[in-house]
Amino acid sequence: MTEIRPIISLTGMPGCGKSLVGEELSRLLSCSWADLDRAVEAAAGKTIPQIFRDGGEPAFRALEATVLESVISTDLKSVISTDLKSVISTERSEWRNLPSSLILSLGGGTILSPGNQALILEHTTCIYLCATPAELLDNIKAQSSVQRPLLGAPTEESLAALLQQRAPAYSKAHLSVETAWRTPLEIAKEIVAKLRLPAPGCL
Repeated sequence: MTEIRPIISLTGMPGCGKSLVGEELSRLLSCSWADLDRAVEAAAGKTIPQIFRDGGEPAFRALEATVLESVISTDLKSVISTDLKSVISTERSEWRNLPSSLILSLGGGTILSPGNQALILEHTTCIYLCATPAELLDNIKAQSSVQRPLLGAPTEESLAALLQQRAPAYSKAHLSVETAWRTPLEIAKEIVAKLRLPAPGCL
């Protein structure tokens, strides 16, 4: 059985639904939710496209690693009282002795870094949201307002190639869940069931 840590992290390709599923999962579990990309933007005072424009991918990855470590290694109550408060949804969390206190939606490439990967696998219960290139492309097109600097104008073929490149890192997750064209709520409910978690939001 998968060990449940205080943080449940979601990893996977751009367009797999990490943020949407994370929000639904936090509602089902009545706990907090944070989106790492939003936390990076808050820390930088810039949007992700602006970070890429000013410093390229190396600047973004360095800041991403710093913010990830802050979220994971700092006591969660302290994190909530810092500047990250604005990007962590805490309205429904009572910080009681829950199996999970925070749902963390990672960036699509966060887990690729060996340092990030070690933190994620040691200190969170990591779930890989597995989607086909066709599904990813449909979701990305449906979220056209979301800017993704590394993707450019993606095609099913380019997404398949990127997925193949990243698959070894994603496969390290503690649990994999097929998205299978389902709604974020349906996927979140499967995660709750697979982890055998109490879900106050389902009552």
